[in-house]
Amino acid sequence: MNKKEKQNINTFVSKVRKNKIPQPSQVLKFSMEQWGKAFSAIPTPTDADKRLYDAGKWFAPRFQAITKRSSIIDFGISDQDELTRYHCGTVNREAQLINEMVLESASGNGVLIAEQIVQSKYQSETSANAAGPEDLDEAAVDGLRAPNKNKV
Repeated sequence: MNKKEKQNINTFVSKVRKNKIPQPSQVLKFSMEQWGKAFSAIPTPTDADKRLYDAGKWFAPRFQAITKRSSIIDFGISDQDELTRYHCGTVNREAQLINEMVLESASGNGVLIAEQIVQSKYQSETSANAAGPEDLDEAAVDGLRAPNKNKV
């Protein structure tokens, strides 16, 4: 193990990546106090450590608010298995939409830059709002997390 690898073992980022510190998105396990203590325990935090710590402080209350609000949503389905099947179907639909997205190059030469891909939108016939690939992907993953959180 070289010197750089040894230094990276004790960074805040590496500890978060290795799940030694619960992340703000892990709302049920996350504690702002524990987040702060873990960061303070790093003798010389890197810039990446500082950015991650600050991002965690910003995201934590937002994830907590979303979790609190989403727990009171009534999907109109009382059977947990039926709700799970519904969400799995939705995820499969979203994945199919993402896979079938076709983008036209603005320049007409067939070359797309990353910004064009990220900013592309899919307009469903059944939805008033257009959604980009990232939105569809995120919705699909989040859609599975909600009904399955009590099953795991």
